[in-house]
Amino acid sequence: MHWRKLVEASRLYRTLEARDRFYWSYREAERTAWQSPKPELENCKKLITFLNQWSTHTPLTPPQVQLVFESLYSMLCELRTIHFVDLKDSHLGAIQDAFDKVAQSGERRYESTGAAKILHIWAPNSLVMWDAAISAGYGIYRDATAPRPSGKDYAFTFLPRLQAEASEAIGTCMVEKGLDRKEAVQAIEESACREPFTKLLDEYNYAKYTLSADSLWKS
Repeated sequence: MHWRKLVEASRLYRTLEARDRFYWSYREAERTAWQSPKPELENCKKLITFLNQWSTHTPLTPPQVQLVFESLYSMLCELRTIHFVDLKDSHLGAIQDAFDKVAQSGERRYESTGAAKILHIWAPNSLVMWDAAISAGYGIYRDATAPRPSGKDYAFTFLPRLQAEASEAIGTCMVEKGLDRKEAVQAIEESACREPFTKLLDEYNYAKYTLSADSLWKS
């Protein structure tokens, strides 16, 4: 995508999706909630509430969230130091395992949409949210044998394909504005009045695939 499409999508998203306020109010209220290797159960409860505000209806309980976060803490600390566009193939296996561990923590079902949202909250600069419409937009379809996209789909198909989109957006900004890559990411965020960059990518995906905004399908 061109970087201006990314900015356009973010503005469309804010116009069309009233629940966006839930994301920012949660981020602001819980800015330090996930710094400790054992988060408070109250923080886990608030995360579940945030997920359900988006009609996720997660089967996870606060103790399950606490337990899975503890088990992933070291890996998440490492991921937090890596910008999304700098994720390497060597990181993808760990991301797959983390995704599956979160998605399988609930007792009633494998929770694919909720897992991506949770991992983004825990590593906001590195990992991107999705839903069923977005995963289908990236060529990941559900069927009777795989009713929900998996950690493998997320790590080895979705993330690399989205990285390619992101790299194109950054590249067009670099050329137009004469910037290096880091400066281009910052310029895009500033143009959209949004950060982190992963949230911008989610807003593009959500506006295009979940909300089907017509203008994003036009060159």
